[in-house]
Amino acid sequence: MKTCILSLLLFAATNIYSQQSGWVYQYPKITNLGISDIVIINPTTAYSLGGFSAFTKTTDAGLTWSNSISSSEYTGMTPERLFALHFVNSLTGWAVGYNNAQPPLRIFKTTNAGATWVRQGENLVSSYLQDVFFLNENTGWAAGHLRVFKTTNSGLNWTDIQMPNNNQMFSIYFLNENTGFATGEYWTYKSTNGGLNWNVCYTAANSRYYSIKFINDNTGFMCGDYSNKARIVKTTNGGTNWVIKYDAVSDQLNSMHIFSPAEIIAVGGKYDGAEKIVKSTDGGETWNDIYTDIPNKEILITLAFFDQNTGIAAGYDGKMIRTTNKGMNWSEVNPQNYRMRSNSVYFNNSLNGILSCEYGKIFKTSNGGLNWDSLSIPTTESILNGYNFGNRIYLIGFSSFYRSIDNGSTWQNYPLGRNVYCSEFIDQDNGFIFGNITGQYWSFNTFFRTSNGGLSWDSVSIQDFPYAMKFINPQTGFISGGNTGYNTFLSKTTNSGINWTKHNVSGIYKKAKSISFINENIGWIGCDENVLIKTTNGGVNFQILDFGRPQSWTTPKVFFRDEYNGWAAVNNPSGQLLNTTNGGLNWHIQFDCGTAGISSFHFIDNNTGWCGGYGFVLKTTNGGNYITSVSVTGEMIPGKYSISQNYPNPFNPVTNIKFGIPKSGFVKITVYDLLGREVISLVNEQMQPGSYNVDWDASNYPSGVYFYMLESGNYYESKKMVLIK
Repeated sequence: MKTCILSLLLFAATNIYSQQSGWVYQYPKITNLGISDIVIINPTTAYSLGGFSAFTKTTDAGLTWSNSISSSEYTGMTPERLFALHFVNSLTGWAVGYNNAQPPLRIFKTTNAGATWVRQGENLVSSYLQDVFFLNENTGWAAGHLRVFKTTNSGLNWTDIQMPNNNQMFSIYFLNENTGFATGEYWTYKSTNGGLNWNVCYTAANSRYYSIKFINDNTGFMCGDYSNKARIVKTTNGGTNWVIKYDAVSDQLNSMHIFSPAEIIAVGGKYDGAEKIVKSTDGGETWNDIYTDIPNKEILITLAFFDQNTGIAAGYDGKMIRTTNKGMNWSEVNPQNYRMRSNSVYFNNSLNGILSCEYGKIFKTSNGGLNWDSLSIPTTESILNGYNFGNRIYLIGFSSFYRSIDNGSTWQNYPLGRNVYCSEFIDQDNGFIFGNITGQYWSFNTFFRTSNGGLSWDSVSIQDFPYAMKFINPQTGFISGGNTGYNTFLSKTTNSGINWTKHNVSGIYKKAKSISFINENIGWIGCDENVLIKTTNGGVNFQILDFGRPQSWTTPKVFFRDEYNGWAAVNNPSGQLLNTTNGGLNWHIQFDCGTAGISSFHFIDNNTGWCGGYGFVLKTTNGGNYITSVSVTGEMIPGKYSISQNYPNPFNPVTNIKFGIPKSGFVKITVYDLLGREVISLVNEQMQPGSYNVDWDASNYPSGVYFYMLESGNYYESKKMVLIK
């Protein structure tokens, strides 16, 4: 079984501590990042795993799916790249995969149908796992890079089994407690002693087999590819010999389902997006292609059937298709137009927002992102930025400006005649755009500005070529550019772009991706190759920083709310949201999107913000900090407010704080650093009288002295604690 999953360690019991990322996945309902496995529980119920660690469930045979994505850095549980899912009953299942964190291998178990997951096998050393298979609640195997792991006690302990050859394992399947098969790159193995020893039973250079299934002890099939050709092989003597039954050019097959000894179906496709479905009705001797008329085809990774007729196939970009006649005809489950790259997300208050996407797709929300409605606009060009001010909506496309004053019902189009590179509206009246036209022997750079909501635009020719723009008021703004061979620069205007003062950043030749200024002096520039540039005097002098990521990573967005607190989105190979509490000197991960690209984010205050990426939106209401559960320690109501000294102290990295509340009220417990800057809010909610405790996991914070304060009504009390790493 193939897949990709996880949730987080989130427990419901009142006396168990838990943490959850402050970023919550909002949209779309099914992840676009690849659905890797589907497990059927009964004729109406199934679970699926996708990129982003989205664990989803259907109770209507695949017509609709619920989403329960969540993540946490607590015990390393970020959104994992997980590939395989296996359930032994409706409640108990395992998911396997890997993460960039060390050690990378991941095994998770759930006993409550995916509501919470517990990590297993943290001592295992393999790089990653691709498949998992259990015969019952106790006995199971996981296969991956160079190894197979076995458990006989429900995953509490795993035996590490080195394979005879150094190859990747993609699929594992056991007929009984003794006889099993593992297949992957170049070699296929058979075990007759429960997986403790393995012998090669099939080999083919340049081959990869992604799924292995058996009809009985003797007859089985494998599907995959050989030299980029889709291939199916068959055995009729228990894996001793394998015969090629299907070959096709430029394809691969990833998953299959056996209806009966005669009827088998397999799915896959090409990495350029074309799906592949083949079916046999004569026991796998001959295969026929099944063609679908579904648009925007994507490679299919997994296949599962609820009964003899109804099944689901899914794969890249969240592609999910459904059949009710054994795979002869298919319909799409989740709309393709939701799976696209968002270019920007913008909210003018806590409820009303605009998501701007490629292909002229715009989505609007009026409830903080819980639901999004598609707007019809007169273009298919990519919308780079969108802004909403009451009933007014402004959109900046690649070569045009679009304006609506009736909340998107009707639109006016203002062609700019330029390729737009950066833009910004700071209110409903004042907006700025930079565009460029390049001919064979000339280049024309133009800076546009409006003071009447886009009804008319003034233009000024400029010499510079910026990629990023930020205005802090209608008069004062900044543009930044640069590239390989061209000095990174920051230019400032104090007269709405009529004149610019330019400052080069000495020794830096990187493309600027975003600018964030909190006033006319203090600002940051996020650049390619992990470069962060800071100025405290409006660009006269610069400090060169970085995000602690490899140079190959890009930084499309950086945003600061004040001198200390900021966020950055970095990409390649993993999309991550980073946070700093010291002005960009140090950064820690708040959310890891797996393979997802992050394109933009927007905050309306220090706590509430949204992040947009390829087919998803994230939201935070606490600045992205962990949501920490508070546990009740007793039934007695204390006679007075109290907060105890943390224990242990000094600590590394988790410490516990007990506190008492004598009456109902709003309670805050906040951690501050030695300079009095807020580090994290541990408690921030209305509470009933009682005795409580809360943990702080300081894994992502530097060693030092911290203070924590309890506030409720007119009561304040603080204490000191020491983190030593």
